[in-house]
Amino acid sequence: MPNPIATFSTTMGDIKCEIYLDKMPITASNFIDLAQSGFYNGLHFHRVIPNFMDQDPKSSQAGTGGPEDGTFKNLVTGAIERRSNGGNIKDEYAAKISNEPGTLSMANTGRPNSGGSQFFMNTVHNGFLDWFSPGASKHPVFGRAIDKASFDIMVKISMVRTKDDCPIQPIQMKSVIISGLGDTRSVPAPSVPAPSVPARPVPSDLAPRPAAKDEAQRFRRLLQCFKS
Repeated sequence: MPNPIATFSTTMGDIKCEIYLDKMPITASNFIDLAQSGFYNGLHFHRVIPNFMDQDPKSSQAGTGGPEDGTFKNLVTGAIERRSNGGNIKDEYAAKISNEPGTLSMANTGRPNSGGSQFFMNTVHNGFLDWFSPGASKHPVFGRAIDKASFDIMVKISMVRTKDDCPIQPIQMKSVIISGLGDTRSVPAPSVPAPSVPARPVPSDLAPRPAAKDEAQRFRRLLQCFKS
């Protein structure tokens, strides 16, 4: 059965993403449960950076969970999973999926088991954020844009005018609709084409360069995005 599709309806256009329920069942089930409860509806992208990512939504505990403690169903195993310590779930390092262009990835504070509701959309290949990379940042991927039109909206959002990385003109997440959950839905699962956003090499202007003071400062700034 195909993975479910999440349609993010934003004030800048719709983004459709496959949610990797087969590869990341805990993280995906948590996201689906929140989306179906309306948790994301009406929230805003609160940090966007060109040639990096779009981070959303701005909840009361941005980057550190957000939903109330409680439980949700693992849609693959049927097990009951828990949110605790401020709505956080346990880290799921199940599949080695890189933070490539068009992917959805979990935000956290940098501490173990500190992700909950907040995620980000990669607009370039941010391999240094992979949970299996040598670096300190550990951000598991749980979905990906299914077509170029969706990826183009991600990039468009990242390019808006900002102040301190926050869009000057608010960008709202109007709704997140989940489709294709088979028997748990009233409509049949759609036939979803293979994602057409290719795994692209890192653009030359973002490729690793010799260590320099400004480069180190840049990466410290990027990493701080997931710790505040």
